[in-house]
Amino acid sequence: MFAEYFQALALIFIAEMGDKTQILSMAFATKFKIRQILIGVALGAALNHGLAIAFGTLLSRYVPLELLQLVAGVLFLFFAFWSLQAQEAEEEDVKSAYGPVLTVALAFFLGELGDKTQLTALTLSAGAKSPVMVLAGTVSGMVLTSLIGILVGIKLGDKIKELHLKLGAFSVFMFFGLQKIFTSPLTGSWSWLVWIPLLAALAVLSYFRITGFRRALSMIEKTQFQARLEDLRAFAGTLRNEVEMLCKGEVSCSTCIGEACLVGYMKKILDQAAHHVEIDKSGLRNVEQLLDRSYDKQKARGILNMINRFYAEYPESFGGHGHDAFESVRLSIERIVFGAPLGEFDKYQDYKHAIEAKDSSFGLKKL
Repeated sequence: MFAEYFQALALIFIAEMGDKTQILSMAFATKFKIRQILIGVALGAALNHGLAIAFGTLLSRYVPLELLQLVAGVLFLFFAFWSLQAQEAEEEDVKSAYGPVLTVALAFFLGELGDKTQLTALTLSAGAKSPVMVLAGTVSGMVLTSLIGILVGIKLGDKIKELHLKLGAFSVFMFFGLQKIFTSPLTGSWSWLVWIPLLAALAVLSYFRITGFRRALSMIEKTQFQARLEDLRAFAGTLRNEVEMLCKGEVSCSTCIGEACLVGYMKKILDQAAHHVEIDKSGLRNVEQLLDRSYDKQKARGILNMINRFYAEYPESFGGHGHDAFESVRLSIERIVFGAPLGEFDKYQDYKHAIEAKDSSFGLKKL
């Protein structure tokens, strides 16, 4: 009984690592609390997988168990190849009119309809001794995957390659598929004259599928990288216009000292970033040594909020240690707002906690 639970949990967990379930969980994490998200995931998955398991249990009453085992093995092989899909991350339109829990539950129920996790639940339930334990295992797998996506994915998402996650899912489904086929009573009489050609064909298909997946993934990553560069350029231009509004002009300053003041320095590096000019690292300066001409703090707070929203969307861009245009602007703006820069941080989450501790009005939604 417990073997069915852990098998279902492991299969769903591996299948959903790096899949849209984790991406959706991370998107919800910017709006709702972890507890609300996990309850919603559990409800949505329970209803989605419950329907599949009910059908699978009913099917086992009319189809011989031996045939179901063989079909399950073939389906797992199909799921293995299905796992190797290179897809662009989709923006989820999150509607919260029904409350956080129901919103998440509805999103996961609809998002998993016809997906491999629902079909995996159906396959596992066909012939299972305890369909309830299978359901508990699949729901636990979905909840655990979502929790990992929230707590770990944000910090390590750029370090754990999608290729490795998908290949892991491919390997697990392939193993369970072959195991069910090899142990099926219907294949017990097959000789190696049958097995060798089948395994060879499977190996060739796997090679071409993996090669094609890697090529498609590379193309998507290249496209996304180019799109991100364009977003960065546009943001630099917007930020440059906002910083310009901080400039007091020669009427107030009498003499412009250029990049020796905080605003002049920010305008220079943002001009370079907006025009795709590589930032001159040797020209980066210690912002604490630049002249502060008592700029408008309210406008500066607005710019700092813009930078915070940018880093919330692109947390992987954080941590330039002063060698990045936006990082230098952040440090400069913090000096205007707080009197001194908050310093350097390795991860955006660390910075988020630091700025919230300094001034709670800068707080974003709690993770």
